[in-house]
Amino acid sequence: MQKFLRIKVISIILLGICGALPSPAISASEKTEPYRIEQVAPGVSVALKLAAHRFIDSNVVILEGSTHRIVIDANDNLANADKLINYIQTSSRKPVKYVINTHWHSDHTLANQLYKNAFKQLKAFVGHESLPKLIIEKTEPQLREKIEQWQAAIGKAEEKLKTGSADKNLAQKIDSAKAQLKRLMTLTIPKPELVFKREMKLDFDGMDVQLLNFGRAHTPGDTIVFLPRQKVLISGDLFDELPYAGHGFPSEWLHTLKEIQRLDFTMVIPGHGEVQKGKHTLERITLLIEESIIEAKIAVDNNQSLEEFQRSLPIDKIRQKFGKLDSLGERVFKQFIPEFYTQAFKELKGELN
Repeated sequence: MQKFLRIKVISIILLGICGALPSPAISASEKTEPYRIEQVAPGVSVALKLAAHRFIDSNVVILEGSTHRIVIDANDNLANADKLINYIQTSSRKPVKYVINTHWHSDHTLANQLYKNAFKQLKAFVGHESLPKLIIEKTEPQLREKIEQWQAAIGKAEEKLKTGSADKNLAQKIDSAKAQLKRLMTLTIPKPELVFKREMKLDFDGMDVQLLNFGRAHTPGDTIVFLPRQKVLISGDLFDELPYAGHGFPSEWLHTLKEIQRLDFTMVIPGHGEVQKGKHTLERITLLIEESIIEAKIAVDNNQSLEEFQRSLPIDKIRQKFGKLDSLGERVFKQFIPEFYTQAFKELKGELN
C-alpha cells in the first residue's frame, strides 16, 4: 500500500521533541484550543482546525436538530478529539445520533472509538459501502504505522535525554508522548454500520441531510453531505485549498466534481482549511484535474516514463493558479499537487486499482 503522504508532511510541517517526537505530542501540549467553532448556517457548525495545523487533521462538522446532533468526521489526534468531544457534551444536552465518516483516511476516522465511548445514544456510524473494508485494509495499517513512528521517535528522544538536552521539559514531554502511544496501541476503529452506495437521506429532526457518492474520486468511497435547505455542502477532501491526490482516481474525480457543480449550494465546509463561499475552489480543482489528465495523456502518447513526466511538469506555472500561500501552504503544495499528475499518468497506464 502506498504510504500516506499526509503522514510524511507532518514531519515537514512541525518539529517534535528534539526533532524526534511526532507532531501530535506538540498539539496535545498546546495551551491554545486546537480548533475554533464557527456557525455557518442554522444548525450547522464546524470545528475548524487552526491554520498552522490545517493539513494535519480534519475539520469536524456538527449538525444540530431539534432533539439530536450529527458529527461529521473524527480527528486523528486523540487529545484534540477529547477536547472537541468535551465541547460537544457541554455545549448542549442533545445526544449525538450519527457519526458520518467522509472517507477512510485516518485524519477523518481515527477517533471514532472516542465518539462511541462518549455518546451512549449513538445510533450508528455512517459511510459509503466501501468504507468498512477500506478501514480494515488501509486505515488500520495507517494506525500501525503511526504507532511505529511514535515508538521510534520516543526512542530517539530518550537517547537525547540520556546524552543531555537543552530542553528542560523533555522528560515531561516524553511521558506525555508515552501516554498518547499507550492510547494508540489500545485503539480500535469502529466501522460504519449504516452504509449506502450512491445516495441516502438520513431521518434527522426534519433537517434534510443527503449523503451522496458519484464514484471513486479522492478515495474509492467519498461521502458528500449536502444540506439543500441551508445550501451547505460538506465536501470531505474533494476540493480543499490544497487537496491530496495520492490515493485518487483523476478521471472519476473529475466526474464527481462536475456532478457536485450541479448542486445548489453557496457554502462549502471542506475537510481541511477555511469555509469556502461559492464554487471558486471547486472550479479551480476541476481545472487542475482536467489539465493533469491532458498533460499525462501527452506524456503517455510520447512514451515518456513516469520519472520523465514528473521532471517535465511546469511546477511554477501550476503554482501560479493557487495565488498567495503561506509558508506552510508552499511546502504542502510541493507535496500534494504534483500527485494529481502522477495519478493521472498511472491511470492512463492502467496502474490504478
